[in-house]
Amino acid sequence: MLRNKSFAKIGLIHACLLLGGCESFLTPHDEIWRYSGNAVASNKIAMTIDPWPKASANTSIQTSGEKIADTIDRYKTNKPLQPLQQLAAPAPVTR
Repeated sequence: MLRNKSFAKIGLIHACLLLGGCESFLTPHDEIWRYSGNAVASNKIAMTIDPWPKASANTSIQTSGEKIADTIDRYKTNKPLQPLQQLAAPAPVTR
């Protein structure tokens, strides 16, 4: 008798697990496949030869060594650059 009850419990648990896996197929969706959606845009990007502008390939950016050294020192000492002037308070919005 005890053996039949345990088999019944195991069978019920298995049935619940199997039916729980079908939940995604029973709920209504607008698309054919649950993870579909932006396939056209995705294909356009995949077929693009070089999506970056030509200027982005230039890695030799001209700058001053003193400016870079000052920036590194400010970063290491945690002293940010102070603004030259205080900005005015924003005007109140009236409607």
